[in-house]
Formats: sequence, C-alpha cells, structure tokens
Amino acid sequence: MTSVRDLLCTGGGRGVTLVAPRSMRYLVALAITLFGPLAPAAVQAQTAPQSGLVTDVEAANGLVLTLTADPNGAPFSVQLTAIDLGDQSPSGAAALCTGEMAVARARAVAVGQAVRVELASDAGAAQADPQLGYVWLSDGRNLGEELLREGVTRADVTVGAYPYESEYTAAQSEAIAAGRGVWAPDACPPPTSPPGLNDFVTTNLDHVDTASMALMALHEQSRVAAVHEPSLGDARWRRGTDYMLRVLRDAATSLQTPPTDSVALPTLAERLSGAGQDLLAGADAYTAALETRDPTQVANADAQLQVMATSVKPLERQLVATANLYRIGD
Repeated sequence: MTSVRDLLCTGGGRGVTLVAPRSMRYLVALAITLFGPLAPAAVQAQTAPQSGLVTDVEAANGLVLTLTADPNGAPFSVQLTAIDLGDQSPSGAAALCTGEMAVARARAVAVGQAVRVELASDAGAAQADPQLGYVWLSDGRNLGEELLREGVTRADVTVGAYPYESEYTAAQSEAIAAGRGVWAPDACPPPTSPPGLNDFVTTNLDHVDTASMALMALHEQSRVAAVHEPSLGDARWRRGTDYMLRVLRDAATSLQTPPTDSVALPTLAERLSGAGQDLLAGADAYTAALETRDPTQVANADAQLQVMATSVKPLERQLVATANLYRIGD
C-alpha cells in the first residue's frame, strides 16, 4: 500500500521532502499547507421495553440479572449484551479480574430496584436463556454502560454490531483513559495473546486512524464548498480533495485485506473489512459528486461519509481496548 507519508512526499508533484511524521493529525495539517486550507471554519432493533424488579445478579458466562415483572410474577433472567467478565476460572486471581467485582457492583446498584429492560429481538437472542438485553436503572443510567465507565468489566470484542455499541465503547474508553478498574496499570495480568493479534491490532489501528483523518479533511472540504461554491472549480481545492480521497481509498482497501493471520478476532476482522468496503463506496460517491460541481450533491456525499465515520468509531475503540488489554506496544 502507498503510505500516507509517500503520498505527501509527492506534494502533488512539488517534490517536497519530509521527515517521518508523528501522527496523522500532523499529516492532515501538512496537507492543508501543501494544498490550501481545508476549511474556513445496521443494527438490529430491540423489543418494546418492559419493567421488572431485580432480585439477584450472578456471573454465568456473562452478567445475568434475575427479575420479577410484579410481586407475584414468575422470575425471568436477562444477560447484559456485550459485557465480558474476563476469565472466571483462575483461582487466586483478583476479584476485579474474574468478574466478581462487576457482579458485586451490579448487585449494589440494581438489586431491589425497579428497572427498565430492552431485550434483543433477533431470533437467536430471543431463543437464548437467559435472553440478551439491556437494563436501565431507575435514575435512567444504562447498567452495562455504567459498569464499563467504572472499569469493573470490559466490552466484548468478539460480538457483532449491537445497539448502544457506541455508548458502551465510549464509556469503556473513559475508563481506559482514566486507568480505572481493570484498566489500571498492573491491575490484571494480560491474557495470553493469540497468534497474529499484535500485527492485526497495530496494522488496523493505523488504517482506521488514517481513514478517520481523511474523512475529517473531506468534511472540511465539503464545508468550504458549501459556503464558497467557486471552490468546486478551483484547482488548488480540487487537488487537496483528490489527495485526501486517495488517502481514504488506500486505508479502506487495506481494511478489506487484513493481515493474513487474523483468526484471533474473526468477527472484528469481518466488520473492519465491511467498513473498508463501505468507505470505498463512499469515496466513489464523493468523487462522482465532485464531477457535478453541485455543492448540494457534494454535501450529501459527505453526509454519507460522516455516517460511515460514526460507525467506524466503535471499531477503533475496540482495537484500542484490545491493545490495552493485551498490552500491545508496551
């Protein structure tokens, strides 16, 4: 793949020589210098919510809450979607690392409370026992999201896309940044790294970061065209836009072809590949819109790209979390 640095070094034919950049944000800033300013300034539905009183919380291949719909009703169970309690088998391991603290924390905030429940509506989840879903506490907080924000559990990286994934991964990112709970230095020993995981995570993080920076730059270009329509016919503006489209296409193509040994996280690899396909289609639509020189069409194509950027963000957060969990790069 042609690297971002190589693309910038061509300088649109200007023969610019660069030292190795420290980050993609530096590269985008340099692109602004080379090409002119970039700017003046699928997920399944859930069932209808239901309510219940939480009577117990336990670890059973996940975090499972037992509830009753009313004082005389039969109990039912809900397993929080995408909550990973870690390895629950090692003897002598810290409670924080085996899910015991997550269970204790969930009991403290949920048992005895009337909560709102949303159950997954897809056929597989509906037949599961306990059924997968989400729980909202009486104060409106999502229980899974709060446990992730406190750092007493992790978001499961092995599952497909799910409702509230953006909120879950954002909450986990807060815990990672703050070093809370399982994310505190040396709080839990790293699990054994599957073959190929290091390369898979570091390579895809680079591609996702590159794509994100290109999407940001293209968004700024679209804003320029919206407030100053003649930009669409300006050679300097178009050169910068075409350059960022090349960067986006290179990154998207690389996401479609992950490292050969990516069996460690096959679901995440498949989702990243799908994101790459979507980004390539979005880049093509943006290019087609440019040919019309219609700022409205450019804005519409950009809006589609920004939706894709939003959907890629949770994948980026999961890659970062995986790097922290396995201490990749330490």
